[in-house]
Amino acid sequence: MPDIESYGVDEYGQSSGVRSRSRVGDIVFSPRATPRAGTLVCDGSAVSRQTYKELFDFLGVSCGAGDGETTFNLPDLRDVWILCAGTEHEAGDRVAEGLPNLTGQIQARNYSNNSGSPMPPNNIVDSGVYNGAGLISTEFQSGDEWGDVLSTGTSNTTGQRTTVLRFNAQNDNDIYGASDHVTPKSVVLTPCIIYE
Repeated sequence: MPDIESYGVDEYGQSSGVRSRSRVGDIVFSPRATPRAGTLVCDGSAVSRQTYKELFDFLGVSCGAGDGETTFNLPDLRDVWILCAGTEHEAGDRVAEGLPNLTGQIQARNYSNNSGSPMPPNNIVDSGVYNGAGLISTEFQSGDEWGDVLSTGTSNTTGQRTTVLRFNAQNDNDIYGASDHVTPKSVVLTPCIIYE
């Protein structure tokens, strides 16, 4: 089994080190793509129950039963984040992607107008994701007697005044839209499991 050495500074400002012995089944991370001797990449592969007997004795079929007889599956930690088990999730759970909800509120009204001057933006009460320059505007829509829109513009001598709402989460927080996933600043390492 490989040893792990950790170094730091004690309460007196002196350098100190701790050596601990890793055990079969412990997961370690490497900055290289090739696993160290005595470890396997955690990629969900099916491996021999006989060849990796110590690891099978520890894992069993908790990560997959392989072919059900001669193989078992390694943990699959590719392209996922590590979440520690606790009151919401148990070890081995797979957690789907998710985001907190976004909410906002706006108060506006539509009414016929003959003055030709749009309603000032500061007459519109907005908050949350609806709060931001360019999200809310006022338009005039002139229509016929059947309610069909004939033209749209910022002013009209006669017509229906309409408040236009535009949703953009970046106006609430510019983290939205920066990635297709929920992605903090990261470094990529290779997850490996110790088998001997």
